[in-house]
Amino acid sequence: MAVKMVNQALVTNWRILFEEPRRTLLTLAAAYLLVLLPPFLYSSIEHIALKSTGATQRRRILQERSSTVSS
Repeated sequence: MAVKMVNQALVTNWRILFEEPRRTLLTLAAAYLLVLLPPFLYSSIEHIALKSTGATQRRRILQERSSTVSS
């Protein structure tokens, strides 16, 4: 289902590859890995990716707060 949906999104609006390349490619990779990898391996990769994303978001929030306070 995930592969079908991501492919349909690209057919409907292929420009998302240029407008949001990182997000689009990560979504494509996740959808295809979900099909190709055994569930335990996919879950491990997903867990690591979610932790990384959370850390990145926290860092951005802290940077935005510090730049707002400095201004």
